[in-house]
Amino acid sequence: MERPALWFAGAAVSELPAGAEDTVSVTIPRRLFEHWDTAAGSWSLEPGIFHLRAGTSSADLPLMTDIRVGLAGADALRLG
Repeated sequence: MERPALWFAGAAVSELPAGAEDTVSVTIPRRLFEHWDTAAGSWSLEPGIFHLRAGTSSADLPLMTDIRVGLAGADALRLG
């Protein structure tokens, strides 16, 4: 399945004073890991390793992690 190199998955807003830190959560909809299966006539979960990035803008993505979706040994994920 071809995918763009990067695509927007979600956002969170946290207003803090300079130098402060915060933890935010972003729910990634299950549909972002699916594709339309014409043979089945429905959405199908696409197994694979997805690279998640986070930052202040698309030009500044210093935080990264990989997740395994639909593969043996995949991390437990709650996909919305």
